[in-house]
Amino acid sequence: MKRKRLSTGFTLIELLVVIAIIAVLASLLLPAVGRAKQRAQLAQCVSNFRQLQVAWQMYASDHDDYAVSPPPGIGWAEFKVSVAAGWDKPAWTQGRLSYEPNNFDNFDIGNLVKPECSAFGDYITTAGVYRCPGDRSTALWQGQPKLRVRSYNYSWEFSHLSSGRRYGVRVDTVRNPSKTFTFIEQHEDSLEHAAFFLPTETAYGLFADIPGGRHGRTSAVGFVDGHVESKKWSDPRTIPPILGTYQKYSPGDFVNNPDLAWLSERRVRL
Repeated sequence: MKRKRLSTGFTLIELLVVIAIIAVLASLLLPAVGRAKQRAQLAQCVSNFRQLQVAWQMYASDHDDYAVSPPPGIGWAEFKVSVAAGWDKPAWTQGRLSYEPNNFDNFDIGNLVKPECSAFGDYITTAGVYRCPGDRSTALWQGQPKLRVRSYNYSWEFSHLSSGRRYGVRVDTVRNPSKTFTFIEQHEDSLEHAAFFLPTETAYGLFADIPGGRHGRTSAVGFVDGHVESKKWSDPRTIPPILGTYQKYSPGDFVNNPDLAWLSERRVRL
């Protein structure tokens, strides 16, 4: 009995074999394509961090070796009050990100590139430098979802207060520049204030920030000496699932976490 051929010229069995082979090849290729995309996005983040590090060093060079500070308050209103009270320089950037609808800070590139809002405004004119291409987190603006403008953050420990005025840490007083982190990718659900708080910081011990892991659980991290590293996080607690809502993390959530220990070892030491 002859096997009936379809209009394609294949028998049904041959067609099923071809489909099965294609499915197997796709299952092998798709993860590789995904990993290649993650590597490309990580490379872009590393490039962004290098630009941030250059701006960071140029700012210090132009300001008697004082590093730029994180913002003094949690949002634009607090920033204006602090400036009126005599805080002397703009922070590295301003704005409080959130998932709340119609929060313009989520989309305001002026907080990133205007010199009156950002200390880097004289050095970086492209807002895309502040955002990871793999960050797909959105918030609503007038009922429509829009990508948020910033994916990175800056160590809170570069802020010092003296006599009611804000002064950044002097770069030449940092003990180990190649082992002191400045900028870091931050988890979408943890990103809010424009400063990254380690869970070991006792002054703000009620909550902690966590790094991003959009590149196969890997994050770009910048350092005082200007170099950028790609750090792969090993503890599952470091990169929890993205829920699309702001999450507060307790320092107790990170007990014996080697990733947070790695970051703590690279905090500012004078």
